[in-house]
Amino acid sequence: MIRTNLSKTWFASSRLIRIAASPILIPARMIISGTFMYPFMGIYYFFTHPILWAYLFTIFLPQIVLTMVVFFFMYLFFYPISAAFAFLFNGPTGLFTAWIALLQQSTVIAGILGDMFLLPTPMKMLFDSIMSREGLDDIVVAGKQRRPTPVPPPQTRVKVLLKHLPLTLVFPTWLVRLTVTVLLHFIPIIGPFVAILVNAPRRGRNAHARYFELKMMPKADVEQFTRVRRGQYLGFGMVAGALESIPFLGLLFAFTNCTGGALWAVAIERRMRDTARPSLNNARARAQQMMIG
Repeated sequence: MIRTNLSKTWFASSRLIRIAASPILIPARMIISGTFMYPFMGIYYFFTHPILWAYLFTIFLPQIVLTMVVFFFMYLFFYPISAAFAFLFNGPTGLFTAWIALLQQSTVIAGILGDMFLLPTPMKMLFDSIMSREGLDDIVVAGKQRRPTPVPPPQTRVKVLLKHLPLTLVFPTWLVRLTVTVLLHFIPIIGPFVAILVNAPRRGRNAHARYFELKMMPKADVEQFTRVRRGQYLGFGMVAGALESIPFLGLLFAFTNCTGGALWAVAIERRMRDTARPSLNNARARAQQMMIG
């Protein structure tokens, strides 16, 4: 009984220590891991493998049209207000700074909408292609050949739809995220940096969404996997978000960031296999000895 209480106390104390040290440990892990370099590695890999450009070209024209539509409505409804406030505080130069700020805001909005409606399929195809090119085709094939879940009857599907539809309408998380991101970009100078920092963890985790899907990892395992790598995902997400916020180049960097995320997943998978190989060899040796004996 005493040993059990001591173990519980030790577990609670260690958890509190980890939480208190998070502001130091997470940035330290971000720097030591070097995952912030993967977006740049993705740029090099993408440009040195022209066969991957086809995935960008398939979505290039629709994304350009979407971006132009967003630009038009943003300048139509928001530029007069932004220019008036900027002129009031900065004089004539405020007209130019307001134009630049709205250009970046429009780029961010177009990127978010593109991520939601246009990019998922090409990004998955790009991720799978890189995994296969790097010798991990077994994961891609296994992930694509997994057994499909049985189709529920119509009554069950209607119940599920009615269960989730009110929550989606009352609290649309994507709309909240979009609104917060846009409002942050209205804050001069520091606003865009804060928006990148706020969205960095989610952006980093999304870089491995396809990897988790191919590995068929349960939600609990995904949460555990990402929790112990918060600093790594933060570093990747910060650099990836900064690149995708560059006007007119956000779409290109979205594909290079996906490439970087795939290269990172390849490195993780190879490290896991190298770690598991000695144990597997030992198990085989013991099995052979038992057969001989």
